Amino acid sequence: MNNIGLALEKINRDKAIEHFKMVLTIDPTYNQALLNLGRLLYEKEWFEEARKYLKEYCILDGSVRSALKMHIDCLIQLGLKRTAKKELEDMMLRDPDDQFVSNMLDDYISETALS
Repeated sequence: MNNIGLALEKINRDKAIEHFKMVLTIDPTYNQALLNLGRLLYEKEWFEEARKYLKEYCILDGSVRSALKMHIDCLIQLGLKRTAKKELEDMMLRDPDDQFVSNMLDDYISETALS
């Protein structure tokens, strides 16, 4: 089912979005559909909707680290900077050795200090 959505994406992104949403009505925990739908919505700058799917993906799987980056960026784009920082800090508490999250938190702190 995910492959159909990926094929549709090359032809019509809106149809691919519809397809991934349909897939998630059948299986709301299908991580590849969550990831691809979140990514497509993010690329369209539909941050409010994208963050829901990206966050769910990160909770269920999270192996694709760019999903976490997109999720945090959605929060920042929506003006939810404190929420973004708290989510990164919570992740660091769960896994203090996670260098990817540590770097994201450092980048976040650097960027907010400049703005």
